[in-house]
Amino acid sequence: LSSTSGTFSISRTGLFDSGLYLLDLTNTETSGNTVTTATYVLVKAATPSLVPTSLTFTDFDHRYRYISGVATVSFSSTSSTVGRVALYLGSNLTTPNGYLGVADVSGYAIEIQLDGVAIGSNTHLLAYSRNVETESSSPLAISLVDLYDTPANSIISGTFLDDDYTLGSI
Repeated sequence: LSSTSGTFSISRTGLFDSGLYLLDLTNTETSGNTVTTATYVLVKAATPSLVPTSLTFTDFDHRYRYISGVATVSFSSTSSTVGRVALYLGSNLTTPNGYLGVADVSGYAIEIQLDGVAIGSNTHLLAYSRNVETESSSPLAISLVDLYDTPANSIISGTFLDDDYTLGSI
């Protein structure tokens, strides 16, 4: 690389543990007996490769096709390439349809509160690792179980004793 008043040289490049790309570009200009050196550092965040290892959610909303509760997202280890977790509703294990929100990662697990979310025809909850620039390419997904669809108690058997002796009435 060269310029009209000096030369550029690249002294270091690489992907570091923090997931940041580093380019150290030095411009050395010569003017008379003076040498001026300027260093430019270009930083770009890498795509998060750490996918959540666990996602749990229990619905507490009794309304049909609405969910409320706490989604818990866990990681097997911490990574500085993951700063946040993004939650989506999905029509299957891999297709996000509705953005629910994002939460900062601190440690191995985070909790995200969902209150009265209309799920429509979506059947899954998807969690993506996210940093300042991008999300992981694949999510961790679980099936949504709407509390309205799940009976609280099932009748196994029953008996009835009619103690009204009038014919035709109970």
